[in-house]
Amino acid sequence: MSDAIRGRTAEKRRHKPFNIGWKGLVGRGKAYFEGERARRASERPETKAARWTAIATAVIAAFTIALAFVGWLQYREVVNSSESLDRMNRIYRGQAAQLNRQAIETKGLSEQTAILASRMKDQADISENTLKIGQAAYVTIGKPDGTVADIIWPKTNDGKAGLVVYFQNNGRLPAKFNWGADGPIIALLPSDPTIFNSEKWNDGKAIRLATDHYFQPMFRAKNPKEKSFQWSGTIDIGGGSSYQGVLWELPKERMTQLINYEKGVIPIGGRFEYCDGFGNRICKNFQIRYTQDRFVLASEDQCMTIEMQVIHPKPDLEYLPVCALSEKPEFLTPSLPSSPKPK
Repeated sequence: MSDAIRGRTAEKRRHKPFNIGWKGLVGRGKAYFEGERARRASERPETKAARWTAIATAVIAAFTIALAFVGWLQYREVVNSSESLDRMNRIYRGQAAQLNRQAIETKGLSEQTAILASRMKDQADISENTLKIGQAAYVTIGKPDGTVADIIWPKTNDGKAGLVVYFQNNGRLPAKFNWGADGPIIALLPSDPTIFNSEKWNDGKAIRLATDHYFQPMFRAKNPKEKSFQWSGTIDIGGGSSYQGVLWELPKERMTQLINYEKGVIPIGGRFEYCDGFGNRICKNFQIRYTQDRFVLASEDQCMTIEMQVIHPKPDLEYLPVCALSEKPEFLTPSLPSSPKPK
């Protein structure tokens, strides 16, 4: 056979597709395993040990690689979890800081609101007080020209002289006014009306000058059984108006002795009270002296609570507020437990 023919035959064989059936495949596998069994049966012991050692080494290496891969996966998971926790921690810290700032801002706003409310209340109180000061009744002793009191002398020697005291309501609202002497006795003087100093008072004989206008606190009361009301006598002084009244009267010679005794050393005391139109009751004690042919105001101070109480209350009467705009009584201390509270 020529070389050309052999070449064409080999080329055909080379391009012929590999076509083998199941029987051929099984046969080849069987032949392979039998050959391997025969080869291993004929292996030397050291060769077999080396082969198993290599297999074990390969298995251990594969297991080690698998463990390393699992460890790497776990490490990545831990790293990712740590990063997630860090991010969450940063987010929570940022939110906490923001809430803290908001709390501080809210506290500051609350404090500013409280300060503003306090200022508004103060302004309201000032406005209310200004209104009360400008509108409320405000009674003082004396005329606008400064005259405190005068003596009305009788036209006859056997007549009585009266001590007239002046009052002025400087407010706009009318004042419910009440007044009188601060005690039942005006003064203790020598019996001889011609004695004007203690050096000539040798016999020690004295006379008490009693007032006929002793101060009695004003009151308002109701009788629950009879369903009736009782009022004490009061005087209304209009806003911007004046009032003059006689404190007491004395014989002419005794009035002369009183104002000139020891050059007017004996003070003349009185007490007045009034309602200011805003539910407040004002009471004051005053003393005047006669000096240099005129009367001057020597002192003026607030009354004590007991001086504003009804000393002998009637048990069948219920005493009500005199000046209050409601029926709520005024509780003042100290006071006499047996007497009704000043109202």
